[in-house]
Amino acid sequence: MLPTSNTDLTDEELDELEQFLMRDSGLDAPMSINEIDGLLTAVLIGPVFPPPSQWMPLVWGDEGGPEFASEEQAQRIIGLLMQHMNALSRQLQEDPDEFEPLLLVDLDEDRKPITIADHWCLGFMAGVGIEETAWQEVEKTLLPIMMFALEPGDAEIDDELETKREQWIALLSPAVAKIYRHFLAQRADGRSSPKTMIHPEPKVGRNGPCPCGSGKKYKKCCLH
Repeated sequence: MLPTSNTDLTDEELDELEQFLMRDSGLDAPMSINEIDGLLTAVLIGPVFPPPSQWMPLVWGDEGGPEFASEEQAQRIIGLLMQHMNALSRQLQEDPDEFEPLLLVDLDEDRKPITIADHWCLGFMAGVGIEETAWQEVEKTLLPIMMFALEPGDAEIDDELETKREQWIALLSPAVAKIYRHFLAQRADGRSSPKTMIHPEPKVGRNGPCPCGSGKKYKKCCLH
C-alpha cells in the first residue's frame, strides 16, 4: 500500500527501511536513513520541487534501482519513503522553527554519545545538486550544512568542526527554517509545489506507471 497519511514513521518503520536498503536491496551504496532525511528536506524546501524520478535514484545510489522480491515489497518500501517525505512536509508547514534534522547519534572513543551531522548534510547537499544554480541566492545560509558535507582535509575547516562542532550543529535547524521561508513565495505562486504528497492508490499493477515517478511501467522500473 502506498501511504495515505503524513504521520511520522515509527522507529520500527525506520529500521525496516534501513534494513532493506543496507541488507536486502542488492544495492552497493544506498543512502542511509540520515542521508535520506537530509535529501528529502532539501527537496521540500528548495526553489524547485523535483519529481521522485529525479531524487529517488539518489536514494538507491544506483540508476538501476533495488532488487525487490515482490510487488508488495516494492510498494512497501517506496511507500515508506513517500510517507517520510509527507511527514517532513507536514512538519515544515506547521512550524519550520521546530524542525529537527534526523542526525546520527553514535559513541565516541570514550563510549559517550556524540551527534554526527555529516550524513544528513551530505544527503541535503545531494538534493541541492539536483538544481544547484537555483540555490545560489541562499549560499550563505547553506554554510553550516556545507561545512559538514565537505571532504575532510582542509586543516582550517577540520579544526573549526573539531572545536566548535556543537555550535555548527545548532545552526542546522535555523538554516532549514530560513531557507524554507526564503523560497516560500516561489512555492506559493505555483512555480514549485512541495505540498504533502498523499498517494491514495491502493495498488500498483505490473503494467501501471511506477510510483517512483520515472514515467516507466512498474515492471520495467522499480519491480525490474
